[in-house]
Amino acid sequence: MNTAALGGRISSMVLPSFLLMLLLGLVLLVYRDVFAGLWSLWLSPDDFTYSHGTMLLALSVGIAAHTLWRDPAALRWAPSYSGGLVLIAAVSLWMLSTLMVVKVGAMLSAWMIVVGTVWAAFGMQGLRRLALPLGLVVFAIPMWFFINEPLRLLTAHAVSLLLAATGVPNILEGAIIGVVPGSFYVDDNCTGLRQLVVAMPLALLYAAWVSLRPIYGVVVFVSAIVLSFAMNTLRIYIVVMAGVMTDMQHYLVREDHVTLGWVLFGIGMAGFFFLAGRLMPERWYRADSTTPPARPESPATTRPAASLLVILTIAIALAVPLGVNRSVSEVDGLAGHGLSLPEAFGPWRMETGAWKPILAGRFRDPDLQGQVVYRREDGARVQVHVAWFQTQREERKLVSWDNRAFDPALWHQQDWNRHSVSTDTQPAVVREDLLSSAQHGQRLVWSWYQLAGRTSASDRSALMTGMLGALCGRPDGAMWVITPLGSAGAERDRVLLAEFLYAGGMPLTDAVQTLSQRIHASSWC
Repeated sequence: MNTAALGGRISSMVLPSFLLMLLLGLVLLVYRDVFAGLWSLWLSPDDFTYSHGTMLLALSVGIAAHTLWRDPAALRWAPSYSGGLVLIAAVSLWMLSTLMVVKVGAMLSAWMIVVGTVWAAFGMQGLRRLALPLGLVVFAIPMWFFINEPLRLLTAHAVSLLLAATGVPNILEGAIIGVVPGSFYVDDNCTGLRQLVVAMPLALLYAAWVSLRPIYGVVVFVSAIVLSFAMNTLRIYIVVMAGVMTDMQHYLVREDHVTLGWVLFGIGMAGFFFLAGRLMPERWYRADSTTPPARPESPATTRPAASLLVILTIAIALAVPLGVNRSVSEVDGLAGHGLSLPEAFGPWRMETGAWKPILAGRFRDPDLQGQVVYRREDGARVQVHVAWFQTQREERKLVSWDNRAFDPALWHQQDWNRHSVSTDTQPAVVREDLLSSAQHGQRLVWSWYQLAGRTSASDRSALMTGMLGALCGRPDGAMWVITPLGSAGAERDRVLLAEFLYAGGMPLTDAVQTLSQRIHASSWC
């Protein structure tokens, strides 16, 4: 290539490439918290499932640069209504995921925002040219956990069948394979998920490299998935056989079998791609190695109105995180703020002496919490535990498996349901758990959430209410747990708690309401 041609190619690349980098740079900037979390996950020393993410990102950048170098006309301003709709949908999903503190949803939607931005700005033709680099990254987003459990069970069944076929008696119970010397559990390191999320992008890269037709690329993709599963099944089979033959003393059983899995995976994939290149017929390949020209964009997408609409859509996508992040931002410190429960209401008075809690809610790092006992003149006592979270974030969120009305390590749940009760203001619904323990016997527990000035006994309803609260500037929330001290039986305890809430429902919830209004004084709900 002579100097003039080289200069022309570079000049033709500058504007589209600059526009692409500008748009993606802005997306990375405003959604930096999500992308920073994804980057941290890739570099995490505790979980290597998605550690190939950095390599996939580097490959994606390299492939995109190579595509633009080979075909400078691959990108041009071609605003697309369809891309704008995808972008709006992706931003909406990100907003919902962020407000509901669903990290995987936020990461997936952030990737969709990148795809939607490219589609909206450069049209379907630009999206097709960058489909491979954009598609590779999706295999490093931690959304594949949903197939981990099916993989676990399928692997256990496959290994059990293979053992039976080779004359090794075994008993399969779920994901536990029992053999004569002992038993093997297909844990998270053995499901094959790590190998699978590597096999899928490898198959995609191979299909693009050899220029397979799309339908046959799908065949290679599915075959790579099947091979990955087969290699992992073989790995587990070898480990079990090693345990059977050495009375569970083999190195693969006692020390390390993960390396064996990667060795088998590497050999299997290398052999698969080698044989595929030798055995695939010519009709599986494209007629030439260049990407076929895409259909031209319709004239409607190049009109000034379309450009204006797409620019407005991209601007909205870049502005939404600023408002959402502001609505869920934390107050700098809680100095001067406290959770003050009422000292008395109706016939109930707060005890001031020392007392020993019988049951306490289990909460993960609430910002504020209080635990008190109220006594009535007839000697009835009710223990109250409330935990308050200033905002909902990944490490500390109100609606979470980490937060329970009781500690399952200490209490056994006999039954649960939702119970409608009358308070001093209006009917309410609480969650009722009937618990038992060897030390304290039977115990009735009522619990409920309080968010954005409303109460809820359902996790799903609490998530939605919390999302609406965050939108209007009230991202905080609390969980209440009440139980009688000194059980008199489930029926009498239920009556006692109902009488307690009838007298104290408003004073108790007002304590959280007052705190929330002080902390988030600028909210409009």
